[in-house]
Amino acid sequence: MKYSVSPVVRIAIQPKNPADLPKLIEGMKRMAKSDPLVQVINTETENIIAGCGELHLEICLNDLCNEYSNVEIIKSDPIVPYKETVTEKSE
Repeated sequence: MKYSVSPVVRIAIQPKNPADLPKLIEGMKRMAKSDPLVQVINTETENIIAGCGELHLEICLNDLCNEYSNVEIIKSDPIVPYKETVTEKSE
């Protein structure tokens, strides 16, 4: 099934206990498989979950903590990337 909606809001998360990081990453992968509108980005420095809105991300984080990983997390404030582009040539 194809969706025309792309993730807009991002939240960086990390486990409260650093030893739970592998469980958190595995839970994020399982969550991304179950919800096609969620984008998961894992780098060496941060773990990001991107979703379609704040409510969508709150539901995803609740599911991540309670169903997929059973890990307590610390989350950042929601971030919405702002992008501009040039549409006309200046004079």
